[in-house]
Amino acid sequence: MRTDKLTGKKTGFALLYAILLTSVVLLVGVSLMNILTKQIIYSSLNQNSQVAYYAANAGRECLLFNHKNHSFVNSNQDPYTGDVSFSFNESVSIQCAEVSLIFNLAQGENNIGTYTTNNDFNFDGTSAKLTITENLNKYEESEEELYNLQDCLSPDDGETFTENCESMIKVIGSSSGTGEYFPRTVLRTAITVK
Repeated sequence: MRTDKLTGKKTGFALLYAILLTSVVLLVGVSLMNILTKQIIYSSLNQNSQVAYYAANAGRECLLFNHKNHSFVNSNQDPYTGDVSFSFNESVSIQCAEVSLIFNLAQGENNIGTYTTNNDFNFDGTSAKLTITENLNKYEESEEELYNLQDCLSPDDGETFTENCESMIKVIGSSSGTGEYFPRTVLRTAITVK
């Protein structure tokens, strides 16, 4: 602010007001840009989460279909006694959404076997890691006994298969393809226990 020598009045307020007004408008603009940027990031994370969920769900449905068709377990009937026994297939090839997957028996102790696949279930830029665990001890029980089972998952971590279940299908879906990692890659897990 300066003083006019002729009139003695103070001048220069217009410049001060212009600077203050510009600062306020700039502050509001930067704040709005910050909010919009965060909303766009949250929106993309939500979309990636949906994509990962659908990838996990598609893999789970495919494994559930093949489990119901007894792809992972052989049933053998004794021709003389009529007794039925069950055994694991060492390797199983299944087709999911036109993708061939080969499952190998990774572990098979106490009539409980876990199958994993060397390649992931990839489709439309997404992927899913598929695992199925089968319990031969429960195949011999009636359907009523199977559906009344309690405590199939370990109370310690909520994901570990226990001997009370017939099978557990676990699929981890990813919003990106196998081997790809992006800063906003989202993983979702789908578990089915019977």
